[in-house]
Amino acid sequence: MTQHSDDPRFHSGSYSTQKAEELKQMLKGEHDKSLKTNQNAKEFSNLATPMEPVTEDASSELLKAKLSAAEQEIDSLKAQLEDVQKEAHTEHLRHLADLENARRRLDRDRDDWLRYGNESLFRDLLNTVDNLERTLDYIAPGEAQNSLRNGIELVLKQLLNTLQQAGVREVATQGGAFNPHLHEAIGARGEDGKEPDSILEVHQKGYQYHDRLLRPARVTIAS
Repeated sequence: MTQHSDDPRFHSGSYSTQKAEELKQMLKGEHDKSLKTNQNAKEFSNLATPMEPVTEDASSELLKAKLSAAEQEIDSLKAQLEDVQKEAHTEHLRHLADLENARRRLDRDRDDWLRYGNESLFRDLLNTVDNLERTLDYIAPGEAQNSLRNGIELVLKQLLNTLQQAGVREVATQGGAFNPHLHEAIGARGEDGKEPDSILEVHQKGYQYHDRLLRPARVTIAS
């Protein structure tokens, strides 16, 4: 038989009292825990809102609304796309028109250069023609001067032929009417039998280069 007389827990009932107190605290803790769990469950139950069941009609209407909104969005995007395409097409046509106009300008400038590129040269050569013609006017008649005259006349003829082949021609004057686009009146006088503005005298010949006026003819007209 085991002896417990030396264990202090068995004196004055202290061991039984201690164990009873521990068991009481443990039961109290379990009770408090249970109460807290029930309270949390009740609060969650109060917060939770039961979902209302969705009927078939409500689901169909919701789907129709979504489809309608999607169709409107698609139509809006289509309209925006058409506007962008129209604007791009218009811009493309504008660029094509600009390119065509630029090409035409270049072609016209090239043709003008080819046709009138020697305009300034021919205008300067007219001074040479004038000098040769004036020289012929001042050469006195005589056998000693014939060779000189013939040589100058030959040079003048060749020069005029070259100018004519290039498109340079003399402006008509004699017996004609005054044309302000071709003639320059430097004087006027009355003369019997002559219509007003008819050309009476030519002081300097005028020339055209194709359809351009190199210089006007300087004339005296009837008043």
